[in-house]
Amino acid sequence: MPELSALLQAHEALLIRAVDTARRAWPALRVDPTRFLGYLAERLQGEDITSELAQLHLADLYLACAAAAGDTAALSVFEATLMAEVGAAAARVDASPWFVDEVKQVVRERLFVGVGDAPRKILQYAGRGPLAGWIRVTALRTARNLRPDDRRRDDRGVSRLAATERDPALELLRERLRGPFERAFAAALAALPQSDRNLLRLSYLDGLTARQIARIENVHETTAARRIARLRDRILADVRRDLAAELSLSEAELDSAIRAIRSELHLSIARLLA
Repeated sequence: MPELSALLQAHEALLIRAVDTARRAWPALRVDPTRFLGYLAERLQGEDITSELAQLHLADLYLACAAAAGDTAALSVFEATLMAEVGAAAARVDASPWFVDEVKQVVRERLFVGVGDAPRKILQYAGRGPLAGWIRVTALRTARNLRPDDRRRDDRGVSRLAATERDPALELLRERLRGPFERAFAAALAALPQSDRNLLRLSYLDGLTARQIARIENVHETTAARRIARLRDRILADVRRDLAAELSLSEAELDSAIRAIRSELHLSIARLLA
């Protein structure tokens, strides 16, 4: 990545024009020019700045930068425009409303919250192609990960694993973990404050979208999605800790168990909260 100070010295006028171009595309967004310059510099190779800037989607980069910084107007633009791209991509895998809403929620989390140790995915957008296309690819991959070919969904979209084409080793692990998992999962939910359990009930039992929950909680939609994501991560972390304490599992077995648990998280939360 070229140093910002060096870039400014060598290409000051060119970079200032780039910033002005991006800002004119989104006059309602509030991004510090220096911040955007640094964001832009991280995405430049430094070999031919003039050619690179001509190829970058500057307006999309500016929107992504503003959203990554938590700008409310930028997040609203994402919800109003780009979430439609997510919905269209999800519907290619499964057009049921529940599944489309689930994909939207997961994409929000990955873009603006991050999952586990993974950084926020919005920071990976390099501006080499349109942001809408990049979002579609992200959504399609997310949808395919949430609904593998050997999975079926009932009329509410709750996943059920097919009886065939299962991994025998994973099935043995599932059987071994069934009792300990139920106990650990129930304990993790019971440890949550009532307000957090109510939030999960709205999402997983009542099937409300993040937008609907945000209206109930009087918060921004992204705030609601982040809170649900953190609760999910906390539950999985608590379950992992309790399973590790109760059973003698290798790290690989524990990782497999958590992957299996995550794939059926909606069903487990809905059942225990019912």
